[in-house]
Amino acid sequence: MSTIDKIASVIVDIGKKIKDGFLNNDIYLSYTRKDQNVADRICKKINLYGFYPYKLTYEGTDGNNVSKMILTAIERAKVVIAIESSWSKDNDWCKKELDFAKSKGKKIIYILTDDENGLKGYRRMMFHYDLEICDKNIEEKLIFKLLSNGCKPDTTRLYIIGEQLYKKANKFSNENQPEKKEFEENAFLYMLRSADLGNENARSFIESKRWDIDIANILSKYKLINASFIKELTENLYNRGEIIAEDETLTDVAQRGRGMERCAFKFMKRAIDLGYEGLDPRDYNWCFLNEKNFQECLDELGLSAKLYPKKEPYKSPKIIESNQNPQVFISYKRETKNDVFPIKDIIEERTQHKCWIDLDGIESDAQFANVIIKAINQAKVFLFMYSSKHTEIEDYENDWTIREINFAQKKKKRIVFVNIDGSKLTDWFELIFGTKQQVDAKSTKAMNKLCFDIQKWLSV
Repeated sequence: MSTIDKIASVIVDIGKKIKDGFLNNDIYLSYTRKDQNVADRICKKINLYGFYPYKLTYEGTDGNNVSKMILTAIERAKVVIAIESSWSKDNDWCKKELDFAKSKGKKIIYILTDDENGLKGYRRMMFHYDLEICDKNIEEKLIFKLLSNGCKPDTTRLYIIGEQLYKKANKFSNENQPEKKEFEENAFLYMLRSADLGNENARSFIESKRWDIDIANILSKYKLINASFIKELTENLYNRGEIIAEDETLTDVAQRGRGMERCAFKFMKRAIDLGYEGLDPRDYNWCFLNEKNFQECLDELGLSAKLYPKKEPYKSPKIIESNQNPQVFISYKRETKNDVFPIKDIIEERTQHKCWIDLDGIESDAQFANVIIKAINQAKVFLFMYSSKHTEIEDYENDWTIREINFAQKKKKRIVFVNIDGSKLTDWFELIFGTKQQVDAKSTKAMNKLCFDIQKWLSV
């Protein structure tokens, strides 16, 4: 038996254990026995998306029972899929089913299929249809029609199938065994589909389990239902890791702190393996974790976390000199230069980009304004070094730092507030710039991320 057959066998066994009944049959499939193969093909396609149409089984039932079952199934269905063929057109049962569905106001999706003689030329004009079985995009079109008409996929069944396939995969001892890989890839796809359709258990399964497969390659071929699902999944996962990593209480108890940091590391690494573009967690300034711990975490995540080598930080060919149009502008209060200049040095060292910063402070010189204008115009990133000195501003119209940030905003520069001493934004700053990115200069992790972001912004 081939691996595909074994996987199919597992899915069939699981299906037998889950009672269909009518509860999850939002779809009724109308077809003739001669179109059985087409009906099976359609079911196979949409089963992968959690849709399980009610298909009538004729064997062992009398005419009255059959009629009752059909009526009940159609009444409870939200959508009727009708397979259109020469056989169905002349079939009394199909006609009665569709007439009853229409009388109940059911949405009917007609799928045209060829009979053994073909439906070519004028014969095709005899049929009303929405989709063709030969359409290469029939899968996506049909799923869209089902979802848009209120049909709800059975994400629990998808989850159970994925879980069972994962268990089967882990019975193979050899990581490189082809059968293990195929079982695990299919398990991941079922879990991904279930999570894509809203199942939180499936989402947790994807996040937490060991995966010895090329996740990135699978995702590149995966067809999303929810276009923003992967983006939301990875952002949420990475942010959860960052929140844990930034917890100030981690250092209170070393054992707890080490465990929480390992958890944060795995969240962030799994997010990156799923496609999130963020700082590699190995570059974070962890309190407890070291290279040995990193390797242990990677081992726990599985082969998926090792397929992608650590990305080296972006580096310009050389540091851009101040007379070569620096793309980072730093605005600050002169009184805080002893705090600001070390921050500037850190940013330049880690990003390999020279920052423009006023060294002279000739605020009365008219020429100085032109210098400022030119520097901001040439910059892509505007860093506003916020401090307690900004809380003392009384004349907002004539303050140079206010002029600078207002001009930067007018020129649509990327503005980032770097808080150098923990001072809370005044009401004026909160009102005008409260939505801008805020960075705590005293947080190593926050500064690491800022440097990473600057590299990314300037590399575009």
